[in-house]
Amino acid sequence: MNKFIFGLGAALLALVLTGEAKADGNHGHGGNRGGYNGGYHGGYNGGRAPVVTARPYYLDHGVRHNGGYIYRGRDHHQWSGRVWNTRYSRYQYYEPTLRCYYYWNPAQVAYYPCD
Repeated sequence: MNKFIFGLGAALLALVLTGEAKADGNHGHGGNRGGYNGGYHGGYNGGRAPVVTARPYYLDHGVRHNGGYIYRGRDHHQWSGRVWNTRYSRYQYYEPTLRCYYYWNPAQVAYYPCD
């Protein structure tokens, strides 16, 4: 009987602790609800420090060019997908932060945004 009461008490304690952990609204996401959002969560977050997110890839590796960004050099791995363009017979690479496709220009040794 003592084992049953002890087990029941442990289960209740676990439920109480789990309920308190989820009551702060965090739910394991760290306050950031996805994507780059300017550097911090914003609003009241329970008195904790602001949630800092990583800078977008293009700000550190891209070069501003004609209203967009180019990536000089071959060694870039931020692409989230690749598709074959039959019109130009080349691969196009999707840049998720800028939400556009890029193509490799071997003459310029750079990736350029597709029109």
